[in-house]
Amino acid sequence: MYYMLKKGFLIALCLFFPSSQIFAFDLKNGDIDIQADSLKILIDENRAEFIGNAVVKQGLLTVKADKLDLFFQKNQFERITFFQNIKVYMGGQVAQGDMAQYSKNDPIFRLTGNVRLIQNNNEIHGDLFTYNIKTQEAKIKTKKNAITPQKNRVKAKFNFSSKKDVGS
Repeated sequence: MYYMLKKGFLIALCLFFPSSQIFAFDLKNGDIDIQADSLKILIDENRAEFIGNAVVKQGLLTVKADKLDLFFQKNQFERITFFQNIKVYMGGQVAQGDMAQYSKNDPIFRLTGNVRLIQNNNEIHGDLFTYNIKTQEAKIKTKKNAITPQKNRVKAKFNFSSKKDVGS
């Protein structure tokens, strides 16, 4: 039965990452639409701050956050950083966290702090989620707890459609 549980776990984990376009902002995929309550452009810093209910959309990808910083160089998108109450929507999947970052020069999307990946009734919790857009490799890690020296653990709950007892 261990093999079946392991196989089911891998299948459920793959449901979270079905395509290489997940969590990727790519100008080849069309325009990126950004909305927020206010916008502050800091030309000397090559940065634009979108503050309050920021929403970024491109194709099937939508990201919501309290604030986002868009960094640019020579009128080209370089990096985007999201802050607080982040929700990434892609199809029926939702990824949540406290901070996220994506750079056009780095294939890795990072989501940190109180990370939750949700699809249907399946959930994975951790402290750091990374997704390599090129290799389609996803990792969820935890960090050491400040109060106790042991490491926290990644937690996952999968709801399989079969009602069979997994322990038998």
